[in-house]
Parts: sequence; structure tokens; C-alpha cells
Amino acid sequence: MSVLPKFAWPVPASKRGNDFANRDDVMSHLDGEATGWYLLGSNGMWHGGIHITNATTPWCALSGRAASELLDFPVPYKGEQSIRCMADGDVVAYRICRDYLNVPWETGPLNVSGSFVLVRHSIQPGEKPESGLNFYTLYMHLAPYSAYEKSENETQWIVNDKLPVFRREWTPDANAGNRNTYRLATIPKGSQIEWDATETSCSATGPKARRYGLVTFKGLSADAKAKGTQTRLVEGQQYWILTDRDNLVPSSGAAVRPSWWAHLLPPYAEPMQFDKVICPTPYPIGAGDSIGHLGYFQVPKEGGYDARYQVHIECLSMDDNLETFLKNPEKVGESTPLYLKCPSGLPLFSKDLKTKTMVSSGRTSQGEALLKLSQVKTEKDAQEQEYWFLPYANGYVPKSNAAVETLSQYDLDRLGFTTTVDEAPSFDHLDGKTPPKGLVRRILDWLHNASSNDIRVTHRAVPHNYQRLLYRIDGSISPYSPREYLSAIHNPSYRDVKNKMIVKHPSEWYHKKDTSIWQSFLNTLTNDAPEWKAYSEAYIEKMVWMQDATKLKLGPMLWHMHPVMFLGAISQIKEKAIIFPFKVKPKNDIEGVWKRYYWAASLSDSNASQAIFGRNRSGGSRKHAARDLYSEPLTEIVAISNGVVKSISPYYMGTWQITVEHTTVDGRHFYIRYGEVDHASIVVSNGEQVQQGGVLAKTGLMINSATGQHPGIISGQTVYMLHFEYYPGNSDTPPPNNTSTLPFKRRSDLRDPIEILSEGYRNTFDEGYSQSDARMPISELNVSDKGKAFIKGWESFSSTAYNDSEGFCTIGYGHLIARAKCENIDLPDELKNGITVAEADDLFESRIPVFVSELKGSVSSDLYQYEFDALISLLFNMGSMRKAPLLTDKLNKKDYAGAADEFSDITNGGVSGLVKRRQKERSLFLQGVYDSSH
Repeated sequence: MSVLPKFAWPVPASKRGNDFANRDDVMSHLDGEATGWYLLGSNGMWHGGIHITNATTPWCALSGRAASELLDFPVPYKGEQSIRCMADGDVVAYRICRDYLNVPWETGPLNVSGSFVLVRHSIQPGEKPESGLNFYTLYMHLAPYSAYEKSENETQWIVNDKLPVFRREWTPDANAGNRNTYRLATIPKGSQIEWDATETSCSATGPKARRYGLVTFKGLSADAKAKGTQTRLVEGQQYWILTDRDNLVPSSGAAVRPSWWAHLLPPYAEPMQFDKVICPTPYPIGAGDSIGHLGYFQVPKEGGYDARYQVHIECLSMDDNLETFLKNPEKVGESTPLYLKCPSGLPLFSKDLKTKTMVSSGRTSQGEALLKLSQVKTEKDAQEQEYWFLPYANGYVPKSNAAVETLSQYDLDRLGFTTTVDEAPSFDHLDGKTPPKGLVRRILDWLHNASSNDIRVTHRAVPHNYQRLLYRIDGSISPYSPREYLSAIHNPSYRDVKNKMIVKHPSEWYHKKDTSIWQSFLNTLTNDAPEWKAYSEAYIEKMVWMQDATKLKLGPMLWHMHPVMFLGAISQIKEKAIIFPFKVKPKNDIEGVWKRYYWAASLSDSNASQAIFGRNRSGGSRKHAARDLYSEPLTEIVAISNGVVKSISPYYMGTWQITVEHTTVDGRHFYIRYGEVDHASIVVSNGEQVQQGGVLAKTGLMINSATGQHPGIISGQTVYMLHFEYYPGNSDTPPPNNTSTLPFKRRSDLRDPIEILSEGYRNTFDEGYSQSDARMPISELNVSDKGKAFIKGWESFSSTAYNDSEGFCTIGYGHLIARAKCENIDLPDELKNGITVAEADDLFESRIPVFVSELKGSVSSDLYQYEFDALISLLFNMGSMRKAPLLTDKLNKKDYAGAADEFSDITNGGVSGLVKRRQKERSLFLQGVYDSSH
């Protein structure tokens, strides 16, 4: 049976907990680390994992109680975010140190953190055993127990995310299958609660081993109130909510304890044990769950020490099937490939734009290339034969060319992952004396091959340098400079090549100080540096642990994989298809200083300014073809996704434009014109490939050449901006700046860019948004609690029957009694004396499935949750999708922006209340704004 666990990056991208967009972003983040390099550390010794420290990720550091910490770090680290478990699995070993461990050094004992946790994982993409792999992730040097003691008796908490709320009478483990019956609402982020985690009656385990707590709602935080957050929860009442995965933060500001500790606290049978290696009965932990925090670590140096906070992460396997797993024996994913692998020497074609025929260009491709299929454009010739366009070679190759391979994400060997076994006699691979054969030579050999296939002119000398080092190794030339070899091995241009190496090697966590593999290193220190020997021997003995984990039978030799590179390759983590073109929110955002000029307003909104699409220009002779984003002077403009620059030219009033042909990771293809940019700031050139997030230029300032003045965009203000145009057509050529075609004087495939900008805005700025919130099959969606509250806000509660705007008898939250006036029918007995709020809730819930069924029967396209909620609100009000045929048609064609515009036409001829409701439903559909204020 196929098993595909969920995955998560080991740390968040910011103090706010935002996720990294993709693996490349994580790797770029880790490039800022000065130590802890994979395979060989900065000291030339074996290093089977990676370090993450406070230098790059201070939000995951947590100060403890060591006296020296106050000297080294006067401002304590608060641990706002946690190290995260990288995949679904089971906790199989741990050591929780009560406090820091001391290691002797010439200037006095140094503090190190010896806490760790080992998590076991399994992945089975295919159906047969040979397609699967068992592996571990190891998290060393975590903050000790004492760093969390300040919150041990904490009962006052802040809710760290929006969470479902269940009635007090619900018992999670007993009623797991009946949760909807007890679900009340959603508790907003920023809510204050009281909860005693040590009280057994207030904690329980629910479905999928999630942890729940019976909490007392104390109200909203001042921050939440300032944002206008609303809630139906009653202060002083008790409710069940989720309490794991960093969902709660102590109100004192103390860091949340690791989620896997909950299994070791009351009321569980396996109590927490300190300062020893424990192999518990395996219990589950989820991807993204809190592992802990960076631990305080003092590193010796001559005459003193350096200090940092760090975690050491490894990805390990004892599975003999690993090499078979890399070959994807069942060809999983063959029908849905993600990559295109192109060898050197491919005959290239060019396209005759007049005849649409492909002709041989007489050129061949140079160097190997691995491309994401989602970023490779497909074109047909006059005979309907399909070709791939290879941007790096500036030419086409037919899809029928057998030399070009399409690869699944599980074709790891053909994606560059390679294995080697190194039974190293010493952990010290670059001592400057012993010729570095074995592992070092294999790494350099792989890098030499990679650089030899590199077609970049700036890198032509690189393979010669690798060849020179290989000659030196083969000639056993010594002594040598370890720094020279390290620089060659950790060449950032070939980072991925080195990090795709999987090495079977002795583990430093297995071998104690008296084993032979340590002796050559330690013996050298006996006379040369006895203080280093004393430190090293004590450190080894305090850190080694594998032989104490006897239940796991971990051997001395294990496969080591780069944790981010390997797990990123096999993970289901989705990259963000589109980001916002600014790294900061525009000044005309809904909460910006120029919110009256809101960039996302609709034509009928009160803040429908000149910034929005479709407003009149030039006295009404044309309409605005873009959405304008106002900014601080010279704000950086970034590419919203990967693409190719197709046009750079002068634009309006001294500004310039850059047109980019974008292809997103989910296969969408379109043109974006980044207009009214500052000419001097443009950093790209025509034909250049751009990467998502890469800077294109900076916002420009328009100056009327006739008057020499800045136009009066905002009275009395100087406005820098980005003019953002969107063309979703499949044309082979970029859109011209201007045409004679009215009303926009643009090419006919111009569209409102609101959908693109809104998606990028969510991905960039919404801290509560993740890719798990992406568009889903409509069959999997149901109305959210926020959606129900939104609908109720518009319907309003009436305890007695009344005639609605169409003259139909109604009660509660718009519950239809009959399609007739109340005075013309006999009310049912249970409604004659009115109803309570609870009874109205029941009637409301009984009607919701009718509209859900109606929507799913009419629309087939994937939707965001808030798009679904907006449509149900519309249906609740109008009754049937048959009343909105254009809306239904556009939804099924995935024209989401066009569908949003249809809301404005469903107002019964402009009834004022319906006009306002449609505006708010449209805002919900486009941006997820749940605002039911009238």
C-alpha cells in the first residue's frame, strides 16, 4: 500500500512563522551558516548533517539559565518559533537533559546542549516493498528542560492560530467520529485562555493522535481587539481546542515546550526521564510539530570560546533497500513527471513565425540540464508535432527525441542523487598531512564531472582546478592546505551536486573515544594540543548515544543524506506558484496610509480610485488597463514567478516597462507588464531568465514632459508606483504597449490582474495562509465556520416570522418557511411563538447541505475555501445557480476574476442591500475578507 507522509521544512522563514516557498529558498537561507556543512565541516572533519544557528534563525533560539548566557547574549532569545519535525513519523529515541552539560576547557568549563530526539519515518510511493524506504531524522543539541521551566506551571496562554472550538461536553477520544455535532465556532488567533496542562481532566487525545485541552476562554488580546476581531465565544466558558503543534503560546512570552514532550507528561504511563538515552514505545509525531529550540553552545577556541545557539540535523537510514529506492523500481509518477532531463548535444530547432514550422538551426545544446517541466513551454508546429522550448539553449527539441527524459520526483538516481560507501579509518578527512583519498576524492570527482558539463563562460576554469586537486591526491602530495580543498568542495555553484551525495559512513554518535576511528585524530593532539584532546574526549563521551539505544540496533555504518535536499526531493511540499511583486505591502493597501486608493477595490466600492482596473482615463476615451501599487520611493519590484523577459522599453511620462512571460510551478502561462518602473533601476535584460522573487527594477516616478511636473495622482503627494498588467492568452509574442483597440487600447487578451495579485498577496503577506489552504477539488470542500458566520451576519437573526425582500415568509437566519407571505399561511405550531437562537442555528444548519449540493452539482472547478464560502452565501440568498448562468460558466472555465465580476449583476435590479452584500461577497471571493458589516 502506498504511504506518502507529510513533510515540513525544519524551520520557519521568519519570526512570524511564515513558510519558505520552496527548497531553494531554504537552502539559500542555510547558506548564511558559517559552520555545520554537510559531509565535511569547517574543521575538515566528517559532518553527516547540517547546523542551523541563531546567525540565520534567531526566532528558533531559546535562552536558558546558564550564567554565561547573560554575558554572551545580554538580550535573551525568546524562542518565538520552534524547530519543526520534517516528516510524519514516530519518536523512537530521545535524551532530555535537565540542564546544559559541562565540557572542560582551558578557560573554564564550557556549556553544550546534549538533548536530542530521533524520529523514524517510512515512505512507500509504490505498492511493492522495494519501492519503500525506512529512514530517520535526528535533531541534536536541542535546548534543555531547564530552558522551559519558567513556563512549567503556566496556565495563562495566547492562541497562536485560528482553531476549531468544541462544546465542553465533548470528550475527544470518546466522540472522535461525531465532532461536527459538538463543534461550535472558531477561536480567533490572539485569544486569551486559561489551561492547566498538568490537570488530567483538561487534556485528551483525539483523532489522528492530536492533543486537545479543555480551556477557559478569557477574551481577546488587545492586539486582536485593535484589528476588529470578532468572536461568539463567551468569556468564562470552557471549550475543547487543539493544544499541540505550537497552537498555544504562554502569555508570559515563554516558549512553547516541544510537542512530543506531551506524551511524557501526566497522565501518560511513560514519565519523562532525564539525562539518559530512552527508547520509548514508539508514538506519533506529525510533520511541522514542534521538536524544540536551538540550544546554547559554547565552542572552544585558542584562549577562549565562541558562543551560539544551534541544532544539528541529520537524515539517516539503515535500510538495505536505499539504492533500489533511488531507482524508483515501480516507475511511480511516470504518468505525471515533474522534470525534464536534457543531455548535451541535442539537435536544436527554431520556429518560423510566418509558417509555424520548425526548422533545424544547425546548433546543438551544450551541457546537461535538468528543468522543471512546469517551467518548460510546449509548442506545436504546423503539423501539430509538439516541441519543448529549452530556454538555456534558446532552441526547440521535439518531444519525440528519445534522448530527452521526463522524470518523476521519485527518479532520484536520474535526478542526480548518487551513493558511495566510505569505511573511513578516521573522522578527520582533511588533516593537512594524510593524502585525502576516499570520501574527499569521490566528492571532488563528482564536482569535476559537474563543472565539466557547465556551459557558463564564467566557470570554464573550474574543472581545471578540480582536475589539479585530483592530480595532487593521486600523486599523494602532502602536506597540503585543507582550506583549499574545503573551498573547492563547498563551491556554492555546485552546492546541489554535493548535497545530492548519499554516503554510507561511520557515525560520530556511535563511536566512543577509545575506538580506532577516533585515535588518529586524538593521538595527534596528545603532544600538539593536550587541552584540545581533553575537551574532545569529554565532548565525544557526553554526546555519543547510539550504542545506548539498543532497541533500535543502529549499526556503526549508516547512510547519511542531506536532510533538506533529500526530504525536499521526496516531499509533497508545494511551491508557491505566485508571490506579490513587492516585498512590502503597498501604501494603497486596505490598511495603508493611502487606503482610499485601495489597489484591490472593485469599480463599485467607495475607494474605487484611479488605481484600479477599468477606471476611465483621458477624459473617458479609454480605461485603465492595470492595477497600480503605490509605494515608497524606489521600492524593489520582484518577479511574481519564474519567467523570461520579453520586452523592455520606454513607457509613460519618463518611466519604463518590463514585460515578462511567466510559467508557474502549477503550469499556468501568461504575460505580466511591470510598468512605470524607474529606468535607471532596471537590473534585467531582454531575453534573460528571471527567478521568482528576483529583483527586476524599482518603482518609478512619472513626470509630465510638457510641464515638468509630477501628475496629481494624490493631491499634494508624490507617488511612486508599479503599473501591473496581466495577459493570460497563449500568444507567442508579448503584448505591445498600446493598440487602437478600445476601451483599454491594449491587446484583446488583457484581463483584470486582481486574481494574480490577490494570490500573490496571500502567499507573501498572510501569516495564517499556507499551501495546504490552496485551491482544492470542490468535492472535498464544505462551508467553514467563518463562512457560516458571514452568512448569518447578512441574514441577521429574527426570533419571529417575517416577510423577506421577495415577500416570502422567513424566520431565524433567513430560513424560508414558505414562498408566500406570512399572513397568507398557517405557521407550523413550533414557529408560532417564535424560536430561540439555538433553534435558529439548527434550522440554519439543516439548509446548508442543500446549497452545498446545489453548488457541487453546478460547478466542477477547484476552489479556495473562501471562494466556496462566498458562493454558498450567494446561493443562500438567491436560491439556485440557474439564476446566474454567466457566473457558473466562468467558474467552470476557471475564469475566477471574471466570475467575481458577475457578483455585481445579481442585485435584483440594484436593490441597495443586495448591492452592498454582493460587494462583500465579491471581496470574500477574491481576497478571503469575511466582512458582514452592513
